[in-house]
Amino acid sequence: MTQPVILIHGLLITKYSMWWIGYKLKQAGYTPYLFGYNSRTAPIASHTEQLQKFIDSHGLSKAKISFVTHSLGSIVLRSFLAKYPESIIPYRAVNLGPPHLGSKTARKLGQLSIFKKILGPSFVELFNIDYPTTTEQIELGVIAGTVPLKKGYYHTLDGPNDGVVEVSETKIEGLADHLVLPAGHSTMVFQPKVIAAIIQFLNTGKF
Repeated sequence: MTQPVILIHGLLITKYSMWWIGYKLKQAGYTPYLFGYNSRTAPIASHTEQLQKFIDSHGLSKAKISFVTHSLGSIVLRSFLAKYPESIIPYRAVNLGPPHLGSKTARKLGQLSIFKKILGPSFVELFNIDYPTTTEQIELGVIAGTVPLKKGYYHTLDGPNDGVVEVSETKIEGLADHLVLPAGHSTMVFQPKVIAAIIQFLNTGKF
């Protein structure tokens, strides 16, 4: 079997949002697996358990696995590596627009109870992230996006951002590499330059 890569989507979307990346990874010689979970109805710990079951169901336990994750999916991966460190052999991962330091946008929108109700418990957990960085377990590269809107889509941000997540919020200690590209938070999963950078990192450990 070629190198397996598990793709983990973000909040309010489905595994099919990662289909195009998976298609391109398959063309590049990888074996992609689209992991889906209901991001609105359960906390991150529940998504983590589902990921473990997904890995078991596909016969990937103890295998060397890479990951490509988007937004909330990056935090699900952090939770998984912290809770199930012996489940797999982590190899490389690329996080797209990850709110590793917590999300200013989530904290701002969360001041209105309607957003907490609509977006669910995982959204609330994005206010302040409380999971180990796990960069000692896996070669981790981060791609952050930028858009022309200085304050982001919701007028909640202060620095360069992808409309939802600030570039500064994507950085944690121990990264193998960090790349900033002109891309919006939701659309980066389809951007050719982003996908080319993903494949470059999975191949070499650098962007």
